[in-house]
Order: sequence, then C-alpha cells, then structure tokens
Amino acid sequence: MKTRIALFAALGLAVAGAVAGALWWTLAPPPRADPAKLTVALSGHFIGSGLVFIAQERGYFAEEGLAVDIQRHTSGASALASALGGRADLATAGDTPLTFAALEGAPFSIVATIFTSGGTYGIVARRDRGIATTADLAGKAIGATLGTDGHFVAGVLLSSSGLPMSAARLVNFGPEELAGALAAGTVDAVSTWEPWLGHARKALGDDAVVLLPDSGFRFNFSLAGRKSWVDTNQDRVRRLLRALDRALELAESSPADAQAIVARATEADPAIFAAGGPHYQFQVRLDQGMLIMLEDQARWAIGAGLTERSAAPNLLEIIDTRPLAAVKPSAVSVVN
Repeated sequence: MKTRIALFAALGLAVAGAVAGALWWTLAPPPRADPAKLTVALSGHFIGSGLVFIAQERGYFAEEGLAVDIQRHTSGASALASALGGRADLATAGDTPLTFAALEGAPFSIVATIFTSGGTYGIVARRDRGIATTADLAGKAIGATLGTDGHFVAGVLLSSSGLPMSAARLVNFGPEELAGALAAGTVDAVSTWEPWLGHARKALGDDAVVLLPDSGFRFNFSLAGRKSWVDTNQDRVRRLLRALDRALELAESSPADAQAIVARATEADPAIFAAGGPHYQFQVRLDQGMLIMLEDQARWAIGAGLTERSAAPNLLEIIDTRPLAAVKPSAVSVVN
C-alpha cells in the first residue's frame, strides 16, 4: 500500500513538474536573437552626421536589433570610399563624393538624405594676398579636399565671377590640414565646410576674408552603401532608418538635448547650431532637390573636365527608395 501511495505521489510530482514546465515555456519570452551587426562610416566632425550619433547614444539602434559600429572619417569622401571598398556597410557623404562615384560607375545606392545645410560651405581667403572678392581668386592657389563638396564650392564661387575652374590652382589637402596650410601661406585660400571653415577663419583672424555661395544654395548629406549590400540587406536598412527617424523626432521635439549630443560627438562648439539657425536641417528623406543637385554637380564635373564622361548617367538608378518607402512613405518624393 505504501509503495502504491509513493508511486502515485511520484507520478503526481512528475505531472505537476511537466505542467509547470510547459506553462513556463508558454509564458516565457522567446530568446532574443543576436543583434544584426552594421558598420556605418561617417564624417566624424561634421554635424550632418548628427542623427547617427543621436540614435547610437539614445539606444535606438539597439532597440531595432542592430549593433552599429561607427567608423569615423574626416570627410564624406573618405567615408564613402570605405563603404565602396567593403570596409563599411553604409556611409554618410555629401553630394559631390556621391556624384563623382556615380560618374566613375561605382555600383552604390543612396537610401536617405539625413541632413541639408546652407551657409556651412565657403572659402576663407588671405586678405594680405589681395583677395577681397571672388574675382580676386583668379590665379590664386586654393586648398580643397578634392572630390568633396569643398571642391564643388570652389567651382561655384569662381563661376559667380565668370571664372572657370581652371582660373585658380586647386591644391589637395585633407580637411583637417586646410587651416594650417592657409595660416602658413602655403595657399592663398581654402574651400571647405564647417567646422573646418571656422578653423580656417580663426587661424587668420583679422586677415580672413570669408566668401560664401548664395544663401539659397543648399547641400545634402546622405546615407549610401554598395548596391549589392543594400539589395540583400533591406531589413537592416529599414531598421536603421527607423532608428534615425526616432533620432529626428528627438531633434525636432528636444533640440537642445539633440544638439548637445551632436556637439559632444563631433567635438563642435554648441554655438554652431545658433549660428547655422534655419540653414541646418536634420531630416530623413529622399526628395527631388537632392536629385537635382546631383545632376547639377554631374554637369559641373563634366564641363570642368574632371571626369572622362561626356554625359551624366541616369542618377535615378543610384537612389533606392524601397527601405524608406516601407518605413516612412511620406518622406519619399523623388519623381521617376
């Protein structure tokens, strides 16, 4: 009898244990998948990379199941080269590096514009070299990071005085080298963007002459990657864009908090936002203005003899609207 009672008790415990185990398995959350790894190369000192820094610091990437490694560069051209060379998955870059990559036939896709700006690009020139206006740049040596928006700005400002690109001598420097070259007198002027523009201005002090394009002139800063990678990683791109859109919401709802994050990450003076005012705009979009700027720059590069191509490619082919259209369809307005 005792043996039978013990047997029933053991069976009861086994059944109870099985039921409890099944109940735990039903109620317990499924094991979390490992986060998807993603490397983003970016211009580390340019505030246009701000949404990436905000999303990283606030944990938005992690919440989207992404482990994002930020690879810092001093220019968008260098960042884009890293992505095209397979050392990064995506990169932030301005219009000019993207245009030159397209003219060279590189297979890549732009998935979003994350920043636009005006008034952040220009030329700082030495007054003691007889430079007061853009017309005075004729025959002068201009330092620039070739293949970047600084290169294009030099052409725009020369053109504003009816001068071809060949009217000045462009000397290639890394963006971080320009202020030193200008202060040392190695060049007569430098063409670049913030914060390097501000560094050059401070290096000359009262001798600085600042020349800026028309106030309505705006540049785009976009996110792009190798076409093959973007095609096969649409889900990762969508998750990244969702995180960046959350960063944009923070930038719009709590600008002081967002700007503080960006200033720390880029080692910028927070006053740069007050100085930029409405010229600086974070966004997550794909619009016609970006396409028009790329087409304008392609015509400029061809006309200036900076490419072997005689005609621009179809630049619509380098814009992949699929990820952003899935995440935020209202942000896509590129016309096919």
